[in-house]
Amino acid sequence: MNNDKAKRISGVFSREKGSKISGQPVEQNEESEIITIILAVLGAVIGTLPSMLLWVVLKKVYSFEKAEIAGIFMMIGELYFCNLMTKKRYINVESALFICVVVMVAAVYLCEKVVWTWEIMYIPSQYEASFTGCFENFGQLLKELDMEYDFQESLIKSYALAAMGGISGGKWLFETNEKYGYFDN
Repeated sequence: MNNDKAKRISGVFSREKGSKISGQPVEQNEESEIITIILAVLGAVIGTLPSMLLWVVLKKVYSFEKAEIAGIFMMIGELYFCNLMTKKRYINVESALFICVVVMVAAVYLCEKVVWTWEIMYIPSQYEASFTGCFENFGQLLKELDMEYDFQESLIKSYALAAMGGISGGKWLFETNEKYGYFDN
């Protein structure tokens, strides 16, 4: 990989240290770095919300295998919005990817919990269950219904599908950026 190509790929998120005012680089202080991290997390969360909805719908209507599509869009959305929120601030690729992966792990868990809560809610029982009640008492319900192992197995499969989709989505995003320079200044 030549230097220009490497510079453009790493340029997806990294900017020169600080913003430029009158041609002079401004150093970021600790407070500014915290704000940048908060903005990156906020961008990743915003970017994953549509994919979370897609994940729940695909899992509920279709099957596990279709959820990989949501994983692709999840990573693309997270990276895109993370970049959008930190456009004028310095954040390197490794930090942005770490933030996006952590948000993706949390999002997949939350999606699986929603899907399983939805299923548990309709299991015939002597109690009338609400979605909120099932969601709040999810762990206890899994134990009582002896479904802990099934949930863990489903969660592991979902993480694997999300990882495959996330890798595909991230690869596509970086290749597209390399070709068209969407994230360049």
